[in-house]
Amino acid sequence: MTTTEAQLLAGTPPLDRARGYVPHMCPSPSVDSRFELTDPLSESPGPLLSRWFEEAHATALIRNPDAMALATVDAEGCPQVRFVLCRGFDEGKARFTFFTHYDSPKGRDLLREAQASAAFYWDPLGLQVRMTGSVKKAPAGASDAYFAGRGRYSQISAWASRQSTQVESRAELDRIHAEQADTLEREHGSKRLPRPPGWGGFVLEANRIELWAEGEGRVHDRARWSRCTDTPDGKSCWSVARLQP
Repeated sequence: MTTTEAQLLAGTPPLDRARGYVPHMCPSPSVDSRFELTDPLSESPGPLLSRWFEEAHATALIRNPDAMALATVDAEGCPQVRFVLCRGFDEGKARFTFFTHYDSPKGRDLLREAQASAAFYWDPLGLQVRMTGSVKKAPAGASDAYFAGRGRYSQISAWASRQSTQVESRAELDRIHAEQADTLEREHGSKRLPRPPGWGGFVLEANRIELWAEGEGRVHDRARWSRCTDTPDGKSCWSVARLQP
């Protein structure tokens, strides 16, 4: 270690020292010009976000491009965040669909407040997406169709789980799932399992979307689209502004 490195490390936080991180000496990751938010900014965020989704899905280093941080507010007014899987994006309406238990803490938060924020971060691409908007249950038909396409064990798990409630042990959890599997086998055999009534989809309809693309020297590209009143023919209308990094 050089004298300069030792001096820099002496002033770094303990966590950074443990990782061997040297401020200002690590090279910046390369920035992909494909994702620059060029002027004039597009009227709608949808097509651009669709292209980002495609790139994320095509990038092997991103293990799960559908992982979406979902933030809600609980009954005590405290923010809560967790990851869910985004299972649908409507480019034209800027709607994001995900599935969960309606009686879970997040389900109750969403049903009570009817609004949420969410974010994607695709580190290998240097891209981040943030959105805020209203939330409502997905149509029953959409929830039925998605549930029908899940693996059978995942379907059984949806029936068995009382999401986020306490369980005594792993053995107890396995017992609950095994008993539920036996019950469903007796009732339905090899037939398609119905969707549990307390499980289904939510749709977040964004009224604000921010796209962030990493820039050299932390001069990042940021732009925010805010929903205007939709046009008479039902098309989404947006205003857009560039933001400082």
